[in-house]
Amino acid sequence: MRRSCHVRFKECGKLIEQMEMGDMFSQQNELCANSFVENVKCQSEHCTSEMIKFAKSICETSENLLGNAPCRYAVIALGSIARSEATPYSDLEYAFLIEPNSDKSYFLRLAVDTYFRISNLGETPLKYYYIEELYDNYRSTSDEAKEKLWFVDKGPSGFKIDGLLPKAGNIPTGNGLSENTLILTVNELMDRYISSVNQTDVTEVAGLSDLLFSTVLIHSHDEEKGGSALLKDFKTQKHDFETNFIELKIQRHQLEEMRMKRLIMDIKSFDYCPGNINEDMRNLKVKADIFRYPTIMAHNIRIALNMDGV
Repeated sequence: MRRSCHVRFKECGKLIEQMEMGDMFSQQNELCANSFVENVKCQSEHCTSEMIKFAKSICETSENLLGNAPCRYAVIALGSIARSEATPYSDLEYAFLIEPNSDKSYFLRLAVDTYFRISNLGETPLKYYYIEELYDNYRSTSDEAKEKLWFVDKGPSGFKIDGLLPKAGNIPTGNGLSENTLILTVNELMDRYISSVNQTDVTEVAGLSDLLFSTVLIHSHDEEKGGSALLKDFKTQKHDFETNFIELKIQRHQLEEMRMKRLIMDIKSFDYCPGNINEDMRNLKVKADIFRYPTIMAHNIRIALNMDGV
């Protein structure tokens, strides 16, 4: 899967090599840039599709080990995969939707089993487990001393769960630092969504409602019948809320203003400009500054303008 994605993204890079550096705004460069954007979009969608297939196979293997689930459920992807902007090294943010009055212990075991299977791929850096004592010591240690610490992880960073870090934890069991578990019924997930929408704090670029604005199915008990009924129910309720704002506790214009502020904050967080990078391009973050920027902006504009769809 990764080899295929690498090859496809490498082909995108060849388009940049065709650009004329002497005249950045030539017709040739405009054609190359347009082709580059379309190719990156196409390859991101391909990579997303492959990652969903891989994640689905992991969920199915875990389910086969634990036996049939006690109720209907759906595994849904969030974040970059839900927005179809995955790259070969995107992490996996996901949640479990379950029926009301169901025993969650099965899904806790299911979640942990998927964590182990993903971790056993050997592409999860140690910091993602957030072993607090090690993490705090690591942050306060000089770069020279870090080389001598036993827990310095120089292994590959590839296919992995979102992790247990304070600003992460978008996984079924959460990160253990707050009440952010994502093994929920449709109504519970909607309550979380509405609560996040009603937050007036815009110091964070993205809240839970932003994360849940786009969702896509990874695996469910009833997908052979045309998709997950639980996910469809959540999307329908979310669409109805965004259309009518029945449970909105703040003024609608306040919500629109907050979403625009978050959009502006996100724009400011991307400072990529060809003139800002040094010769060896060490301060260029390819995923954040090139591949991710257009889709993040499009996603935020969708939220700001309430361009939701079921």
